[in-house]
Amino acid sequence: MEITVPPDFNLRMQGGVESNPEANLEGPDWRVVVREPEGGFLTVKEQKDMLLRTDPAVKFIHVQKTVDGFAIVDQDNIDGPSKYSARISCRALGVICGAWGLDNLTDAEKAASICLTLGPVSGRGKRHAR
Repeated sequence: MEITVPPDFNLRMQGGVESNPEANLEGPDWRVVVREPEGGFLTVKEQKDMLLRTDPAVKFIHVQKTVDGFAIVDQDNIDGPSKYSARISCRALGVICGAWGLDNLTDAEKAASICLTLGPVSGRGKRHAR
């Protein structure tokens, strides 16, 4: 698969034989993680319900169904008071992508936009995470 890596981010792969592979796009202040979901894929409703069980005060800022999953940007208290998160499910690619515990909405929206560039390898000059 491939993902667009912003100029101020570095792509680092980890995992392998003993653990599932994971791609980390590390920026100056936060990172985006691409990995297989633990326990399988959730629907957008299941993800929202799980977040509400964990933090009943969660505020859903953007919720969007995609062709093969969903994208959610929220403000919650899971990783500290009033933190932002981006969660994107890409069932066709077999991965989830996201960033959690972010200090501001701008970073969460940027993380979501990075995750939404995930796609099958096309050879158009993007950096590849395989």
